Formats: sequence, structure tokens, C-alpha cells
Amino acid sequence: MVNKKLIIGFSKLAVIVILASSVSEVAYAKDGDLWKDGINIGGISNVLLHNKSVIFNMIRHMDTYGYEVANKVYDASKVNEKFNSNPDATIEAVQSKITTILTPEVSVSEVMVLSVKATAANSFKVVFNNSPVDISKVEFVLKETAGTAVTTSITWNSSNTEATLTCPYGLTPDNYSVNVKNDSIDLGTSMVVIMQQAVAKIDITSTKLGISSNQNTYGGVIAQNGYATYIVLDQYGNDITSSHLANNIDFQTNVGSIAAIKGLIMIAPADGLNLMEITSGVVITAYDESTAVSTNAILTVQLGTLSDIALGTALTNTDGKDLTAGDTTDIFYLPFTATDISGNPTTNYTLIKKGLILHNVDYLYTSIPYVTAQLKQDPSDSTKAVIVVRAHADIISTDIPLVITAMTYTGKRSQISLTLKKQATLDTFKLMPPVGE
Repeated sequence: MVNKKLIIGFSKLAVIVILASSVSEVAYAKDGDLWKDGINIGGISNVLLHNKSVIFNMIRHMDTYGYEVANKVYDASKVNEKFNSNPDATIEAVQSKITTILTPEVSVSEVMVLSVKATAANSFKVVFNNSPVDISKVEFVLKETAGTAVTTSITWNSSNTEATLTCPYGLTPDNYSVNVKNDSIDLGTSMVVIMQQAVAKIDITSTKLGISSNQNTYGGVIAQNGYATYIVLDQYGNDITSSHLANNIDFQTNVGSIAAIKGLIMIAPADGLNLMEITSGVVITAYDESTAVSTNAILTVQLGTLSDIALGTALTNTDGKDLTAGDTTDIFYLPFTATDISGNPTTNYTLIKKGLILHNVDYLYTSIPYVTAQLKQDPSDSTKAVIVVRAHADIISTDIPLVITAMTYTGKRSQISLTLKKQATLDTFKLMPPVGE
């Protein structure tokens, strides 16, 4: 049976709960945080909003909980007594008494596990309150429900307060235990559920449908297409747009045929329909049958697929070389930042190619004929664009200024000024007679 005195004595903390319930976001303040088995479970507002059953458990077993004040954790049952004996005092005044009268159980400066959660179908994140003195002595043991240990690799963030445990393969949906030890100190075991990876969110990130018109060489027919972008997230918030899970999403539109792959939507208008004449907006819907996740958007139409492009300030080369005439083997890359017609940053090859004014199919404009700047697909990811700069075999007599220009169909222009270095040459040489003749 629950002791009525204990409930009454809990009244001041209960008032905090009631006040906290009106807060829409969880605030993890230091003073007033609750601790259980060495893990910070947040303030009472967090407990009320996310795990109400803890409140009733704490009433029954308050001596197993900690209450944080000034970076130290005190026995919650003793803290409760101080609140009871000072019914008219402010929370701050009672907390001040706690620090002067009670003896802390532990200092928060000691290393503790704050949280353990799944971040993907094959990874977990362990968050500590402080950085361990020697992370090489921190041990993580991940086990399935049956007790089988799972091999993981460990990576730490720069401050050594977060460790990510990654399994080289997707884990079977199950309840997993994560035990953490700091040298010889057991920091506790947490249970984490791994669920089957699935589509959790589809987001059409474009607000405008970018229109590209290309003249067909057969009879001069204008071929028109519309472009937009989307992303797909799993239940852990990971981007799975390019994964097989996103391939089964069904996209529909009210203006023609539609195709979507790896984050890019392409719309071909129905016969006789000019996309630029649509004033009511283009409707796009997306639906994943396996999870029933769906979304929709109404996009305005605008000519062009890029709203801006900015070229970088210098070329990059894996060997750190300079752009030199006659050197046809070295490849240089010109960094850039591009913005799609909706104002979102983009590296998509199709959007960039359709949005730039190019010559000879895929070349940017250069001020001298000895150098080319070509828009190409990134060798490591064909959906992304790179600008490749190369020198020709021509021989020049002196260094020559070079300007590379990028222009969009929306009227934006960006340039970079460089120097094409003169090729290395042997200026003079002297013939010497053989020694002894």
C-alpha cells in the first residue's frame, strides 16, 4: 500500500510536475534532474511527458532515485524530507539547504551514462555526462536477448562524451542490452529496441517545379520537363533516399507522367500541356505502401532548375600541382556551390546540367582555348556533379590569365580568375668534350 504521508510529502515535487506539464519542450536543467541507476532521466517535466510510470515508482521507491543540485546527486528520499519540512520555502531555498545539510551520494563530475539509444538499424549512441579520463579503458558489451554478444566498432565524438557502436551488418529486430564499464566501474546496462528499418517520412523538399526546355533535333520539337527534389528518412532519422526501401514509393502527379529516383523527381507533361502555363500549381503525391507513409505538395512552376551558382576561389588537385600548359595528365577540380530553383543547396548533376548555360553539351566557358572546364558526374556518386578542369597540349611562351565563367538560365553569373602556368622548358644546355680526349 502506498503511504499517504509519502504522497502528501511529495506534494511540492508534484506541484513542479503540474507546472512542468504546461511546458511543450523538455528542458534538461542541471538542478532538479532525477537520476536512476547512474543515468540522468531528466527533470520531472521530462519524466511526466515521456515516462509517467516513473513518478509512481519513485513514490514507492524514492530512496533508489537521486536528485541533482549543484552538480551533485542526493538521495531523493532525503531531499523529499527537506521539501516536506519547508513547505513555504522556494525551491531554490530548499535546494540551498540540501547542499549545506545533506551529504551527496555522488558528484556529477564522475563519469555516468546519460542515455543509450539506437541511431540506425546497426548502431547505438551512448552519451556520457563527462569525458572518461581514458577512453581506451571504456568497454561496451552489446548482446541480443538470447545473450549472444554482438561485435561492434567504436567511434567517439571530438569531446569524447558520445560513443557510437556500429555493427558491420544490419541487426535482427530484437531487444538488445548495452553494458558500459569505465575501467573497473560498471556504469550500468540499458535495454534498446532495434526495429526493422522502414520508411518513416517522405519530404518533398522543393517549393517550385523547375522547368527545363530542350529543343529536339528531330523536327525542332521542344521537349519540356519539370524537376523537383525529395528525401526519405527511416525511423531513426537517417537519410535512406538512395536505398532500396525508397524505390517502392509511388509518386503521382496531376500534369503528366512522373519518375523519382535517388532524390530527384522528373515530370514529363501530358500531350499538349505547357507546364509554364499552369497557374494553379503542380500537385505531387508520394505513398509508401509498406508503411502507409505519405506526403503531398503543390509546387509553383518556374523556368530553370538553378537559382544561383558560385564558383570557388581556387582549383584543387590531389598532388597540389598548379595548372600548367601542356600537362594533359593532371586533373583539377573547381569547387562550387549551387542553389536549386527552390532555394535549396544542391549537388545534383541533372539539376545543375539543366540549369547551366553550357556549350558543346557540358562545357563551361573559358577565356582561353588552352583550358577546358567540363561538368561531369562525380566518379564516386553519379548523382552528383563536379567541374573538371584540364590543360591542353598547347605550348605557351608565358603565363596566361584565365577566367572560367558559369551562367544559369535564371541570369546568375559566377567567375573565377586563374593563371595558366607556362610549361617547364630547358632554356640552355652546354656540350662538353669527353674527358681525356
